Amino acid sequence: MKFLNKKVIVTGANRSMGREMALAFAQEGADIVISYRNDEAGAKETVAAIEKIGQKATAFYADFSQMENIAAFAEKAIAELGQVDILINNAGVTSRERLLDLPPEKMQQTFQTNAIAPLYLLQLCARSMIEQTIAGCIINISTIASTTTLPRGIVYAASKAAMNKWTQNAALDLAAHSIRVNAIAPGLIAAGMNENTETENPQQWATFLNRIPLGKAGQPRDIVNMALFLASEEANWITGKIIEVDGGQVL
Repeated sequence: MKFLNKKVIVTGANRSMGREMALAFAQEGADIVISYRNDEAGAKETVAAIEKIGQKATAFYADFSQMENIAAFAEKAIAELGQVDILINNAGVTSRERLLDLPPEKMQQTFQTNAIAPLYLLQLCARSMIEQTIAGCIINISTIASTTTLPRGIVYAASKAAMNKWTQNAALDLAAHSIRVNAIAPGLIAAGMNENTETENPQQWATFLNRIPLGKAGQPRDIVNMALFLASEEANWITGKIIEVDGGQVL
């Protein structure tokens, strides 16, 4: 029970990796607030699974493409929990347009959701941590696309690269308050937007796997394990890091 009585916010936890993240922290004793955008049923399933473990859980709707929704979500989440010990910025959107087919509106939406919204949520939660003298932990979910160059990845990769940079700046600014900020950059995960690729496009899947030295895709639990470590006391001297969990793909 590493996180007994801790209060955790996990955005985008209605399914896939976000759900496993929320469940893992609950299994370690934390109470959880999650956000969802368009899958209320999935969010309710996550809440029910956490409550079955014996921890408190609440789901709030939040469309992070709109700034006013971020503040509303933060206010409700903090009020529900009473405090925030750990924030996991997991919610995001992807984009796979070719450069010349990429409309400006898509650029704005992607940056808003992947870079600006989580930064604003960090600000709001960090202020609460500081007011309550909490040595908190903030974990951002990035991607190895932010440090490599992959086809059709221009705006998605750029938005996550922006997240990486402000992760480091935030870590520097918040260190004086004993608040740690890190990012996890997953490689190919067999879940979420990739969960059907292996069966629907086995040739493409094989191409993906050939780029990974360990020869296999990651599972959500691989990312969850890193988050559990970064949020724990064992990592209390780690901040401002972008940690790749990718089977060696970027080597």
